[in-house]
Amino acid sequence: MKNGTLTGPSLGLGDPGMRALLESERLRGGLDRGYPGPDLLDALDACVCTQRATSAELSSVLSPLRYPWDGAAACE
Repeated sequence: MKNGTLTGPSLGLGDPGMRALLESERLRGGLDRGYPGPDLLDALDACVCTQRATSAELSSVLSPLRYPWDGAAACE
């Protein structure tokens, strides 16, 4: 991030991708990492589990933000 603007790679899911993510069993199911209940970590895992993004793609977007995602999506 530079001057409040994201720099580097970006990743857009679009409306169909977001809908699939929000309806995915991974996000709505009983599998939960991190804090109790669905959160950003679970949404990131769901992106990988529904094949909307790869771990490498998400890591390249998240690393400049210093978000502590380990890239090890829990799909089952």
